[in-house]
Amino acid sequence: MLLVDLIESTRAPERRHPWERARFAFFREVLGSARLDADGMTFLDVGAGDGWFARQVAATAPGVAVLCWDIGYDAAELAPAMGAGGAVRFTPARPDGLFDVVLLLDVLEHVPEDRAFLTDLVATNLRPGGRLLLSVPAWRCLFSSHDERLRHHRRYTPGDCRRLLASAGVEIERAGGLFHSLLPARALLASAERVKVARRQRHAGEWSAPPRLTRLVERLLEWDTAFSLAASARGWEVPGLSWWALCRRSS
Repeated sequence: MLLVDLIESTRAPERRHPWERARFAFFREVLGSARLDADGMTFLDVGAGDGWFARQVAATAPGVAVLCWDIGYDAAELAPAMGAGGAVRFTPARPDGLFDVVLLLDVLEHVPEDRAFLTDLVATNLRPGGRLLLSVPAWRCLFSSHDERLRHHRRYTPGDCRRLLASAGVEIERAGGLFHSLLPARALLASAERVKVARRQRHAGEWSAPPRLTRLVERLLEWDTAFSLAASARGWEVPGLSWWALCRRSS
């Protein structure tokens, strides 16, 4: 079964896509506001790719330990990182044991049997009272060749995810849309594709824009994610290109 691969990774960490940087800043704030960055907290980052997100978590919360799990780690280029130890570790094998926090960020769409996978993950790797932080690409109607190229099986509505999470045995504490400003553009691209005029889209591992444009995009996404945080804090369900939830496993 394919969990997730490294198709969206990049060998140039200093050129991370602004979307990826904005996504980290957003979820770092979510983790901090829930006090999930305290010393001694254990994280399992599922489908962690090249580990960039996990390293950022460890760098900004030095007391936590993160285990990155991705079946792509049989790649020779990641062998040194797998044996490096420290706050961030890597494994290609299903981990044993329970964790305080499980990160499932833009992974579930890669899994053929998402309900069975999520239910087993919660039961096997999330301690009672622990938190699951999840994000998925939103809205079925936006599924396109971009999703196919990234090996997505589906996109989700908020209702889809809420039912899926409930069936897995977790309760949503906070949720909402993310990347609202990108939603109209993706909708136009999906519509254009249906009339055969869409162009190839870049994925999160591809970014080569000039520094000035990069800073502009980063600033726009900062405003976008700041709105997402404010909206979710007020319980507003504002549509976005992604949907996310912070959940707790019942004790």
